[in-house]
Amino acid sequence: MTAEAVQFYLRHRLQISEWVKLEKRVDDLIGDAVKEGAVDKATRILNGEFGDADVDFYVRNRSLIREWDSLQAVAGQSLHAELLRAGREAGCRATEEKRGWTSARVSSPEFDWLVEQKVEVELGWTKQDLLSTRHGFPFPRMALQLNPLQWNGENRARLIEATGPVADELGMTRKDNWWVHWRMLGAISESQGLRSYAEACVAKLHAASERFYPMLRDAIVVPGAN
Repeated sequence: MTAEAVQFYLRHRLQISEWVKLEKRVDDLIGDAVKEGAVDKATRILNGEFGDADVDFYVRNRSLIREWDSLQAVAGQSLHAELLRAGREAGCRATEEKRGWTSARVSSPEFDWLVEQKVEVELGWTKQDLLSTRHGFPFPRMALQLNPLQWNGENRARLIEATGPVADELGMTRKDNWWVHWRMLGAISESQGLRSYAEACVAKLHAASERFYPMLRDAIVVPGAN
């Protein structure tokens, strides 16, 4: 698969997704025509001569549309590789886990002790969902993670409250049990390549870590920690 094909998918992924959705409409039209015994109608649909511009376009280009749609897997894998490369070149700890889940965290002697406290700022993604338009999260998510097994009750509530203002400034307004503040990063622009986009994602992780970690360091009392 060429880089040109991946760039084609990046530029047209949303339009391709709209074309793919036409498959169900076409199948329903053919099914209705068969039930009605309308052979001529079914033939016109299958020949791309139905008279509906969208339906006719899909039928005439069905194979190409399916081929273009299949580029998502390759493009997503390419973005996954670029995110790993950008993270590791920037000194992050990147971990590939089960079912395609991958995460990256800033590694710094000053703040690595937070890992022992089960507190981390991370970038996370599922590689098979990257750049998808129909399932999962198409772009990496950035989160502040508090392990609920380690952090609960008043201590957990205190950390969530203390980090809330910064999270809001960074647009990390979504919440769940593990990721107490998180957001999906913005979409890749038409002017960006996968490498520059991945590097921008890692830069956002570094910026968020620099905002969160000093606050966490001051809020978490650990014997012997500076």
